[in-house]
Amino acid sequence: LRDQFAMAAMQGLLAGPEDGADDTYDTYEDNVEYTTCSAYEYADAMMRARGMTPAQLAHEEARDAD
Repeated sequence: LRDQFAMAAMQGLLAGPEDGADDTYDTYEDNVEYTTCSAYEYADAMMRARGMTPAQLAHEEARDAD
């Protein structure tokens, strides 16, 4: 579920007016890393909004890592 939320968030981030581009970062790789981390931050916030406890969120993260 977390990965699905992250995918949806990343689509939104990349569909923005600058297509995910950000002149703040020196390299394309830095921008990709920032965008990816941001997508998961949004996903985590969405999980919390669903009322998931930190333990449940950790379980989802561990399951996603498999």
